[in-house]
Amino acid sequence: MEAIYMKFRLTEDMRKKIWLYVIVIAIGISIYFAFDKIDFIIRSLRRVCSLTTPFILGFAIAFLLNKPMELIEVKLLGRLRMKPQHKRSIASGMPCSLSRRLMVFI
Repeated sequence: MEAIYMKFRLTEDMRKKIWLYVIVIAIGISIYFAFDKIDFIIRSLRRVCSLTTPFILGFAIAFLLNKPMELIEVKLLGRLRMKPQHKRSIASGMPCSLSRRLMVFI
């Protein structure tokens, strides 16, 4: 008795459709588990946000104080004969002291 083998060839279009279906099913399963564990996900996101908030605020303050510090270095301390690293340290102290004084008044 001869076995009958059926030759079945996948065309490129069929392969693309199969991969599309696999991806859609995987995304659907992922969304299901995400909604199933939504309380854990929210707690984790809150924890990550609470850990990164000080760094984000620090970067924002450094970004805002960079231009006044450069202005102080160039305009006020540009005429003095000092090493550049000394000018940078003096210029960085001025905006910090000004911002502390503003915080006290606010």
